[in-house]
Amino acid sequence: MIPTIDFRIVAEEDDNGEQAYRCSKCKADMNTRYYLCKKCFREIADNASTTWTSERHHIDELILNSQRDADQVHQFIEWIPYDSFTNIEFVAMGGFAKVCKASWKQGCWECLTEDDTSTRYFKRRGSMEVALKEQKNSVTLSVEYLKEASMKLLFLNKNRQPYVLLISITSKQVAAYLKCEYRIFCDNRLYGLSVNPETRQIILVMRYMSGGDLRQLLMRNPAEFTWSERIEQLCALMKDLQTIHKAGFIHKDFHSGNVLWTHDNYQNYELCISDLGLSGPANDKDDKVTGVVLYMAPEILQGRPKSTASDIYAFGVVMWEFSSGQPAFVDYKDDNILVFKEKIIKDKLRPLPVDGTPDCYVNLMERCWVAEPEDRPTAEEVLYTLLAFREMNDKTLPTFNDTVFDQFESAEEWRLLKGSSDSNERFHHERYTSTIINTDDFIKTAEDVGQ
Repeated sequence: MIPTIDFRIVAEEDDNGEQAYRCSKCKADMNTRYYLCKKCFREIADNASTTWTSERHHIDELILNSQRDADQVHQFIEWIPYDSFTNIEFVAMGGFAKVCKASWKQGCWECLTEDDTSTRYFKRRGSMEVALKEQKNSVTLSVEYLKEASMKLLFLNKNRQPYVLLISITSKQVAAYLKCEYRIFCDNRLYGLSVNPETRQIILVMRYMSGGDLRQLLMRNPAEFTWSERIEQLCALMKDLQTIHKAGFIHKDFHSGNVLWTHDNYQNYELCISDLGLSGPANDKDDKVTGVVLYMAPEILQGRPKSTASDIYAFGVVMWEFSSGQPAFVDYKDDNILVFKEKIIKDKLRPLPVDGTPDCYVNLMERCWVAEPEDRPTAEEVLYTLLAFREMNDKTLPTFNDTVFDQFESAEEWRLLKGSSDSNERFHHERYTSTIINTDDFIKTAEDVGQ
């Protein structure tokens, strides 16, 4: 880990009487007091690198390069010794990783302001709760991992705005995924990497999202979000999806189980997309499809590659879950996944809009899951429409629309009358777990359907 950051960003007046910032150590001028002094921090990182190792050269390089390129304390990751964690508790077992929560004794780095000055200094937060995501089958790592990781770190360098950092380490030779998302606005951060000394599996050390996932939240209380809040949360999720798409990536496994939540300092819901573990370039091809079949677009079930349009299809299914408060296809009784795929492709099976859903909302949702991917709206178009819904419901704005307002007002009245549902009793967890399926199986199914 980085042992210390022994410089400050000092606020001073320049010759013109304007506030300027300078590194206290090397005296270099700084553009902003929130930034690290890159020269001094690079020296700190290089010196510290002699005191730690993951015993995997390419992972050491990945970590050190993130530190050398960092402008701010949330833009680098660290190697965190396993004995830095206490109170480790099992949380859940996913398709590709085991998740635990733990206390990290030292905590992450923060940038703080000295009392009565604008000078900034850096210190660790101290003991804090984190999530430990232990990747399955990650013992054997190849040079291919480093190539993928370097590419994703370049994504951060090209897009300096602090929004989304994808770190992906993959290998076609082993079923290992060292992948995550690094959200800064939502602060679902990747703090660093570690290793379980017993299993030798790689661990992602991330912010612990105490609430769990969106699917479970909606199942516990379907009427939890007002319609206004639903639109706000969908806007936030679509902004993140749009950012991923603009950078030339796709999520590949978007569903309500991969949307995590917690409360912010004001007890408001804070949602973020997680598990970009399957993410990759939009033109990436593979002979295997990984994800939850219930959220897969029909073209994926026919053996075609995933795309930004397939992310939009899955977003439409999540829109339905927001409107219904139930998991997608919770009432579907046949557990034969081949039969389900045939109904999606041939019969165009989709979740039925629930009573009380605004017509304009249904229209957007159904546009997201139309059969042909080229006919679906882009992330930008979906976000524009969701933002328009918000503005059309605000009587103080010139964009206010009586028709849309009446639809959402009626929907809100229905929400208050509807109460809870019995979706918990009908929920089959195995349907909603990500799995790896050979695309040849999809192609054979598609051929059978066409006969």
